[in-house]
Amino acid sequence: MLNTVATELEKAVDDKKTELENEFSDLVDLYVSSEKNVANSTQSDSTRKGTTQSTAIDPTYKNESDNTKCIKEKAPVLATSSIYQLFKTSFELYKHDATKSKLLNFVLNAILFQIKSFAYVAKDDPLKGLIYGDIKVLGPPLLKLIWLLMKKEAKGKKDNGDIKGLFLLALMCLKELVIVNSHSGEEIREIEEMLLDSVGEDVSDSECDHEYQVNGIDDQREKLLVTKFVKPLFSKLLHAKFFHEVEVFRLIYLKMG
Repeated sequence: MLNTVATELEKAVDDKKTELENEFSDLVDLYVSSEKNVANSTQSDSTRKGTTQSTAIDPTYKNESDNTKCIKEKAPVLATSSIYQLFKTSFELYKHDATKSKLLNFVLNAILFQIKSFAYVAKDDPLKGLIYGDIKVLGPPLLKLIWLLMKKEAKGKKDNGDIKGLFLLALMCLKELVIVNSHSGEEIREIEEMLLDSVGEDVSDSECDHEYQVNGIDDQREKLLVTKFVKPLFSKLLHAKFFHEVEVFRLIYLKMG
């Protein structure tokens, strides 16, 4: 159903678009409700058996073995192209209405699962192209969301709790995206370009941009990445006292180094 909604949303306008957005929201509510029922049922069964087990992915990755088992056992139900469209829709809705954070939370969890499961699919598996496609397309909207959340936090928005949760999820998604796209120097350069392209004009240095475009030397790219992306975001995270998020961001940078 969500794949169908996502496909139709891509071309929908006006009343039809609103109708599909409402359907998207209803489907997310239904999914969240069913997941809670499954989790409660599993917890009840485990309690009777004297064990504890979860069917959901822990976004903080405190129990990596359980997360890996969960990912391997579940097949993706959404195509990357569908997730991309649903991400765009939920992002636009959230920009104007913070109560729509539930949609972003759902999509970010879907992205996290999609990227994590991507690593376990064999190169010659038909699913690689059919379901996953070019998974890097999720990067730019992820970065766009990260900067939006930072701006909201800086303005002292009342939905700070939601911001922190969404921010952690977004960073976890970005970390996994970097991991699956860091097997060669070329892939890492593509990720670096994506990070640099996401930076707003308020932290840009036009002179450095010109020098970088003309020379295209790796150490210049590294310098730009640090001055335009790493330092500003790191500073914002510390100022917001997002210490867990700082650690995730540090891992992202180390993985790229």
